Amino acid sequence: MSSFQENALPKQEPGSEHLLAKWASWLTETEASSQPFRIQRLARTLPFHEWVSRTYLWIDREFFSFKDFAYLEPIYRAFPSTPEELYESEAVIMKAAQMGGSVVFFTWCLYQALRQVCRIGYYLPDQTTAGNISSERIKPMLTKNPDLRVLMTDAVGRQEEGNVMTRHLAGSTLYFTWTGINITSNTQRTTMRTESTPLDLLVFDEVQGMTSSQIEKTKERMSASLLRASGMVSTARWPEADIHEHFLRTNQQYWHSDCRCPDGVVLSEEWPNCIGQSDGRIFYLCPRCETEITDPQKGRYVPHADSVKRGNGFHFAQTLSRRISPASVWQAWLESTDKQNFYNRKLGKPYSNPDEIPISLELLKRKAFNPELSWANAGGENYMGVDHMGALSVVVVKQKAADGERIIHLEWIEDLDPFKRTGQLMDEFNVRYCALENEPNYNEAFRFAKDFPGRVFVVEYSAGQIAGEMLRWADRSKQDPEAIRKTSDEARMQWSVRCDQYKFMSFSLGKIKDGVLRMPDPYAKPLMRDRLIKGHMVPSNIAELFTSHLTKVALRSIRDDKQNKFKNLVEKVGSEDPHFTYANMCCDVAIARAYGTTRILTSEIGKELDKKEAQEATQDVYLKQIREAIPQVGQIEKEVCGNCVNFKPTKDGTRGWCLGEKWHNHKMLATDLKCDEYQELGSDE
Repeated sequence: MSSFQENALPKQEPGSEHLLAKWASWLTETEASSQPFRIQRLARTLPFHEWVSRTYLWIDREFFSFKDFAYLEPIYRAFPSTPEELYESEAVIMKAAQMGGSVVFFTWCLYQALRQVCRIGYYLPDQTTAGNISSERIKPMLTKNPDLRVLMTDAVGRQEEGNVMTRHLAGSTLYFTWTGINITSNTQRTTMRTESTPLDLLVFDEVQGMTSSQIEKTKERMSASLLRASGMVSTARWPEADIHEHFLRTNQQYWHSDCRCPDGVVLSEEWPNCIGQSDGRIFYLCPRCETEITDPQKGRYVPHADSVKRGNGFHFAQTLSRRISPASVWQAWLESTDKQNFYNRKLGKPYSNPDEIPISLELLKRKAFNPELSWANAGGENYMGVDHMGALSVVVVKQKAADGERIIHLEWIEDLDPFKRTGQLMDEFNVRYCALENEPNYNEAFRFAKDFPGRVFVVEYSAGQIAGEMLRWADRSKQDPEAIRKTSDEARMQWSVRCDQYKFMSFSLGKIKDGVLRMPDPYAKPLMRDRLIKGHMVPSNIAELFTSHLTKVALRSIRDDKQNKFKNLVEKVGSEDPHFTYANMCCDVAIARAYGTTRILTSEIGKELDKKEAQEATQDVYLKQIREAIPQVGQIEKEVCGNCVNFKPTKDGTRGWCLGEKWHNHKMLATDLKCDEYQELGSDE
């Protein structure tokens, strides 16, 4: 066997001996008479479906065939065949896992690279996934097929294999890159690699990990091309978000398996009623006509939307697979602890648990919108939260009132230096406290805090280091031994606060559910500002955008099988980054600096009061509200300030002053949770 044959042989895996023997035999016959120009000539003369059928490519440990993937054949046929049809075309595949969806676009990229010299961008959400796709799937496709291997040449015909990010084929270039953030070191972060790369065709894989702005920005790379064709493929996640959002813009073709019903049955849409059991057998059936579906791949795609809509969209689930039995899918359903994961991975469908997405538009209309309120100008004492990303700062300004809190201003700042305008807002709205996350504009965030010492606090997420608390202020905490070892400016920065993101986001959104937060009705009183949308500044109602963002955050508890416990997560719902939700949360961090957390969610969440600003009248109002809303407040007897030897109560005993070292002379409620100087009354210590 030649060295070429040895290098070309795929790695041996258990049970693959017959495939390796077949491959070696075929390679011996074809190596001497390899016809690279034939495969390219076929690509230039045949439609995509016929080309991939006749070239007999070795892909993912086997020869390409529609035998076990009949549901894919109509998708291959649907791709444009002429340059006129290809221009600005788009295909969207919403699928279950391990069903061949990505292979559709792998082969389409090779086909287009052979048809004409072009640049193709294959985008994944992150650098690691992009590298894995290029190295573990695309490179073997090119090197294990001799006709393709000899065509791995650059634009001037030199033999050039390329690298992890770049593959060359017949003068065309395939870029395997990412839309998200690549962390190259502890201090250096780079974003997606698109700025100076003109492209002709684009594929977005694993769309569930991408935002709308990332996709729009990437598509700008095709602006000057004469092709501008694109495709998307991904498992679904949330309804009307990520890949499902794009799928809804297509003709929405679902696979209908044949039964006695005129239109057949979409098994994934009938789950779990499509499962039949008899004599120990588990099988698929149509729940309407009760026909047993012995071969779900006998059927056809049927559009569920107007075909005039842009692009073709296809959906298929594991219920169609000839390699995944009905019994195994049913068993996965019975054993699943995460129903969303089952719906996404097995059924290829979006899924959301209403309990995990706390805010809805209906709730906002009922609890938060107030037609009597208006957007306010400067005046009073206000609090500000900022979410930032690149050349963008998103701002929420709130004001405290006797009956709760109200939003008085929102701002969407798109500028090369958005912190300049953010600083102006500090003065315009007489902002007492402001909070903003430390990422991604790390240096700018801390510089902004230093420009307003004692008024701006940088939020760092580190639940594991604050021992069950929601917030821990750097200037109110004992020195952290870990921080002492650091030498960066950030470690010495006292105007920062560590935050348990899950708990505080729950607290922040909980204010809305409790009716604490009020805002002008964004539909009756819009707040218009210019936003950059698809490369153009467009007037936009950012008040409506604010309410939309509030509905795009999920609070989830997911079981970690490795650690055998549940972990709490704050997840973004959809392809648009809900900046306003995080700005709103940061604003609540700023309010907590002055007034503490006045809504108790768990026994771990206490209340902090700032000595200077906790006025007696305001305290009385809040104490009354809390007692009315949560009767158990004031009934806690242990591990609260009122049961500590350092607590000096007032006459009514509901509040007092701390005599300890850390909180000396700070005004406290008797029901505030203990600090690390707590010593129980009557203890021997």
